Amino acid sequence: MPATAQQMKQLVQVAREAVSDFKEADADLRRIAFERILDHMLNDDGPDAAAASNGAVEDDWPPRTKVRRAGLIAMYFGIDAEKAVDLFDLSDRDPVLRLSPAQVPDKKTDATRLITLLVAGARAAIGLDTTTAHIRSALEGQDALDAGNFATTLAAMEEIVLLGEPGQHNRVVRLKALGVVEAKERAAHLVA
Repeated sequence: MPATAQQMKQLVQVAREAVSDFKEADADLRRIAFERILDHMLNDDGPDAAAASNGAVEDDWPPRTKVRRAGLIAMYFGIDAEKAVDLFDLSDRDPVLRLSPAQVPDKKTDATRLITLLVAGARAAIGLDTTTAHIRSALEGQDALDAGNFATTLAAMEEIVLLGEPGQHNRVVRLKALGVVEAKERAAHLVA
């Protein structure tokens, strides 16, 4: 059911309040967060649920539909949603990277860096944590895993942070700001 004008005003106010703590320097991040929150309330909970709960949004993250996942990944990487679907299979909750063999660098270290940036970026875009197991699986799917140097390559990447103890089997991987920029550039190049 479409939102009435009053419901829309309430939803916009809830979204504004949710991003009110962002500093002026984070204007782009604030805008993206605002859009995601508003989209979430309109598409998943619906205006009636948000109004009935006085603006409290139920936790329904990550997004349930392929279209929403494609839109979020497209927004994150700055590419068209159609291109996001070319880059990732989004039919399941977890995005699956789909590069052609020609798009994967021959050098395993370069392949690991590229795939790490893309997988961590896509998963972050739709609200999923990334672990070394996710990256290892994506590398195996692209026939690009260098098992002997996998941990060393990740540890040397300036674009990511590895959380957890060194030597731990499955660590959380997060992109730094530098990694987000690099991931966007790589994705744009791949879909150009």
